[in-house]
Amino acid sequence: MLLLTACTLADPLNWIDHADPARMAKQDIAAGRFRFLSICGYACELPGVGGMTYFRCYSGSASIDTVDGTSDVIRSDRHLRLQNKSLTLASEYNHLVARKLDELGKRTCPIGEQWDALLLAIPSYLNRMRQEGSGG
Repeated sequence: MLLLTACTLADPLNWIDHADPARMAKQDIAAGRFRFLSICGYACELPGVGGMTYFRCYSGSASIDTVDGTSDVIRSDRHLRLQNKSLTLASEYNHLVARKLDELGKRTCPIGEQWDALLLAIPSYLNRMRQEGSGG
């Protein structure tokens, strides 16, 4: 009985269907509220920014808010759709907030520096070096 009750409660992701990331970012920036939205699945991530880039470039200027209801436990097809939509929304929102922080000079590393992309590129580079037989 408890399980049935828990499944019928309002989904905390219901707001995602009507959310406008540009409007949300504009309102938060106007209020001086600089944050990035984190989406959780198997692990939590900062879509559109990346965790390493956040910590190296924005952690002194913005906080992280996790979107309630995102999880690696998918309860229904609707929940999966909302989870995927929340990822897109957070990516757009985070990109807009990062761009504004860049404009305000609140980024602590050079604009364009992407630490997460660097981390992901290292294994590919090392594999290529190995295949070429380079001593690099």
